[in-house]
Amino acid sequence: MNGKKKVYLCSCEKCLEDPSDPDAQEHERINLMMNTFSERDRRLFAGHLSISMGHGGDSAVAEITGMSPKTIQRGREELEQKKNL
Repeated sequence: MNGKKKVYLCSCEKCLEDPSDPDAQEHERINLMMNTFSERDRRLFAGHLSISMGHGGDSAVAEITGMSPKTIQRGREELEQKKNL
């Protein structure tokens, strides 16, 4: 193995149906960026995305990134409480 982490491929309907869709391209960019982050940075960024999406954000970000909803919730809570920043 070359030491690089494999970039997660989003499994949402838009990404599966049409990778050229603007939302699918955004999901790809999110995963490319997150692949370069530390575990803590991934959690906090996922929390930020969840907050930005509003209701259902944890589930949506989990589908886009492959991260656990509990991890995303933790990142969201840390940001909301300005904890460990």
